Amino acid sequence: GFALPPPKQSLVVENLVLAAPGGKSLIVKRVSFSLSAGQALGIIGQSASGKTSLIRGLIGLWEPISGKVILDGSNIDQWTAEA
Repeated sequence: GFALPPPKQSLVVENLVLAAPGGKSLIVKRVSFSLSAGQALGIIGQSASGKTSLIRGLIGLWEPISGKVILDGSNIDQWTAEA
């Protein structure tokens, strides 16, 4: 494989569904949004509402049940942990 350049353009999340590794309960259900470089998104919610789980999916720590996380046009699983 080859290394992708550092991300700097966009983050697109399409119908992301997440469960904890080995878990059966869906924690994040069909989340979609798009951000361009320089934009920000606030995530607020009650305790145990899925905020940290969403972040784990966005950074590739948890594999999605379905949906996509796309960073600069490439699926998140194509990025190295260092990137």
